[in-house]
Amino acid sequence: MSTTATNDAPAQVVLTLDAVFALSRNVLLRHGMSEAHADAIARVITQGQRDECHSHGIYRLLVCARSLKSGKVDARAEPTLRDLAPGVLAVNAHYGFSLLAFETGLPVLAQKARSQGIAAMAINRCFHFSALAAMIELLAGALIGDLTSMESQAFDEGAGASPCHGELVIAIDPRRFGGDGYEAGQARAERLFAAITAQGARLPSQRRFEARERSEREGVKVPRALYDDVLKLLD
Repeated sequence: MSTTATNDAPAQVVLTLDAVFALSRNVLLRHGMSEAHADAIARVITQGQRDECHSHGIYRLLVCARSLKSGKVDARAEPTLRDLAPGVLAVNAHYGFSLLAFETGLPVLAQKARSQGIAAMAINRCFHFSALAAMIELLAGALIGDLTSMESQAFDEGAGASPCHGELVIAIDPRRFGGDGYEAGQARAERLFAAITAQGARLPSQRRFEARERSEREGVKVPRALYDDVLKLLD
């Protein structure tokens, strides 16, 4: 693992993206995760750190470790798929983290979206990192027959694990929606983006793309205290 200390205050460590992935994977395996789960989560943690979304970078290793110690999460659960309709797919995570379930169902979801124009994937009985709003509560809880945040807290019973409920992923194929007008629609979208940036405004996710390019070129900076806490998870 390649690391260097900087002179910044507070002290920081610079990691390559490969080093972030390796560190994340090793920590997750050390705490009992299967290789499939460790790989899926390590990929997302690396992407979060790369895009400077620090709360979803290696900090999440502390959350994962705590969730695994709680005994609520199945670290080796294997997701299963159910085909509910031409445009609807359900993935049962079997009380594992959601990321492997997402990766397992994604190719089928994409195929359905290409076929139908729009498709939805429900992920049930999963643990994840996100923070669900009122409409999200309904879409990823009540609509797909899973827990709301209040019910998830009751299920946790004070163990301190990550939230356990559902996820709803919707995929749209713009070519099927646009039909013969697809190219013209794309051009209109590009004109809209150009008009936004011409006013000095920033497009959604522009900051992340800038951070991504910088991280791939220079590596990522991690606070020394956080880095040391993560290393302790390997003890």
